[in-house]
Amino acid sequence: IGRLGAACGNFGVMVKAYAYIRSLGAEGLKEVSENAVLNANYLKEKLKPYYHLPYDRTCMHEVVFSSKTQKAKGVATLDIAKRLLDYGFHP
Repeated sequence: IGRLGAACGNFGVMVKAYAYIRSLGAEGLKEVSENAVLNANYLKEKLKPYYHLPYDRTCMHEVVFSSKTQKAKGVATLDIAKRLLDYGFHP
């Protein structure tokens, strides 16, 4: 498409999302959604001993951690985010 002006808003993002959904189909979208929920809950259980969970309950497609435990040890949230980027994860 090329560069879009601010007047177009998030139109490019919407086109990509629509194309992704269409390429997956109904069954593919259901499978991707189920995997996202499973992955989020798996990650929550694995990291629970190391990070504070403000909401310790079953999550949907994302999980929220707090850096309260790390802050007590002198590690900032930005330090954690930068380290995730070092390993190829977008925080």
